[in-house]
Amino acid sequence: LNDKEHLEKVVSHNTNVKSWFVNELNNLGFKAYKTQANFVFVIIPEKKNQNASLINNYLLSKGVAVRYLLSYGLGNALRITLGTKDELITTLEIIKEFIKNNG
Repeated sequence: LNDKEHLEKVVSHNTNVKSWFVNELNNLGFKAYKTQANFVFVIIPEKKNQNASLINNYLLSKGVAVRYLLSYGLGNALRITLGTKDELITTLEIIKEFIKNNG
């Protein structure tokens, strides 16, 4: 916290990446909310072969851990922590793969 330049760089990066990631998730038909935190809250609309539980399990099977929010009474929601842009691109690619295979 004493390195102001580094802190400002990290905050700027997170803000830009978060906005981009939220838009990408919304473009997939999900409802992602902008937050001030280091994660994105995402509502997954239930479809025949698509829900938050199935997407969570698919991501886990590919080595990507997100928080499925069933224990909070939100069975249709995920919390995705922000990582690097490359990590988020990978997460989006896996979600798109799931949608393609299950849509």
